[in-house]
Amino acid sequence: QVSTLATGLAEPSGAVLLDGDLLVVASALRRMALYQDAYGYTTLRINADLFEIWLGLVVLAVLVSLFTPTRRWLGRTGLVAAAVLTIVGTVGNTNAWVADRNIERWQATGKIDTWYLSSLPADAVPTIESSALPAHIKQCALSMHQVYGAGDEDTLAGWNLARSRADEIRQRYDDPTQCTDSRGWSR
Repeated sequence: QVSTLATGLAEPSGAVLLDGDLLVVASALRRMALYQDAYGYTTLRINADLFEIWLGLVVLAVLVSLFTPTRRWLGRTGLVAAAVLTIVGTVGNTNAWVADRNIERWQATGKIDTWYLSSLPADAVPTIESSALPAHIKQCALSMHQVYGAGDEDTLAGWNLARSRADEIRQRYDDPTQCTDSRGWSR
């Protein structure tokens, strides 16, 4: 009889704890949104958003599992949610999306970090080039573009379509003599 009482209390108390976890996840997502509004988007912040969403889905699945007769589906649900969010982050072209959001932020506030734009991978270059940014900002962002993971790009195995397109676009821009970011810092 004691074990039945303990089991009967475990599900509601577990549900209360999991509801608290969901509130923490929702609060983290809200805080990240406020941070992104204030300081702009980065790929790291988007990845943190995706992780927080995954964590919320897992907590929600555990909450639902408290009230189901079997929990065999729980592990697969966590794995499928992780796989789906990984695919969304990869196929969704996060880098171009981040560049686009930062350009929209510039249109609204006049603030843009050209140094960060220049550090985005090749996937973001067409977005920067086709944007409404003034020519001098585009020139700074595209000509200062930093290449990460340099290696055997000249070989067939090292070839990359996004990098090839970005190189074609960057060749249209001369090296600027002076670039400043939104804080007025020269590069």
